[in-house]
Amino acid sequence: MRIWYRVMTLLVGFTVLGLAQPPSFSASSVLNGASLTAGAIAPGEQVIISGSNLGDVAATTCIVNSVAPTSCGNVSVLVNGKAAPLFSISAGQISFQVPFGITGASATLQISRQTSGQTLQSAVVTVPLAPTSPGLYPSKNYCGTLGDFIGQSGLPITPLNPAQLGETVRLYGTGFGATNPAMASGSPAPTGGVQVTAPVRVTVGGKVMPGIFYAGLAPDQVGVYQVNFFLDPFREITAGNLPVVVNVGGVDSSPVILPVVTSGPQEQMIQEIANGASLTAGPIAPGELAAIKGNNLGDATATTCNANGGLPTSCSGVSVLGACLRNADFGR
Repeated sequence: MRIWYRVMTLLVGFTVLGLAQPPSFSASSVLNGASLTAGAIAPGEQVIISGSNLGDVAATTCIVNSVAPTSCGNVSVLVNGKAAPLFSISAGQISFQVPFGITGASATLQISRQTSGQTLQSAVVTVPLAPTSPGLYPSKNYCGTLGDFIGQSGLPITPLNPAQLGETVRLYGTGFGATNPAMASGSPAPTGGVQVTAPVRVTVGGKVMPGIFYAGLAPDQVGVYQVNFFLDPFREITAGNLPVVVNVGGVDSSPVILPVVTSGPQEQMIQEIANGASLTAGPIAPGELAAIKGNNLGDATATTCNANGGLPTSCSGVSVLGACLRNADFGR
């Protein structure tokens, strides 16, 4: 009897350990796919869910032929019971599009996963739902809050290539809501674009930009919205790293930074970024000491910035996006 009891205990233990665990997440881990902030979700928005046991360990990209499917890697996400288009899945994160046409003040989310012949479902999680919930994408190449902007030349706007007053700028975001004509969920927007139905306002440095030439889905993309606006030189905009906020349907996005210069040699202009030791220009790496060469970057007198062994992010009124400042003259 004692031997039988021990064997049964061992078998039960292996059975319990062999059971796959259901997906698990909370409302606070449901984030806007651009700003990565929690809050209300909106129809058409790209949303990211973080949690556990959401999918396989290996990350999987779901889009095929520019279309986001509603099932990927044996995983599906239900929004108010409707299958959502999926962008990517992994064990800890799922990126999906909120289906167009979802209405109400709240939405239910549930993740379903099939594995080893089992269908595992998460608990139903309720989150706020709104017609719009705008978020702006950050730059792909710079850390910090620099936004994903494209200038009139077709090149990304960066500290090395700042926006000029009088040019048309494109920004990208998600959560801008319904379109006219209506778009099918999971499908890429047509090349000509599709306008949003909600009113859109763009402010740069607190100044409203009156010229918005387009506000709608980004052509050939799923769940990504685009706004083309005129950087009005008559709005008393000062040069610098200026906060940009997009208001869609009365809801403000979180701000992102747009580097702006005005015409004239007195404005800041970065000419070259180099390795801080060799002073050779080229790509820089995370953690590297870098040197910036340009015009009007700081005061005429060099200033040493490091204090008590630490590096501040602002020194004598100068800051560099995504960096800590060491010495204004790049020396030790």
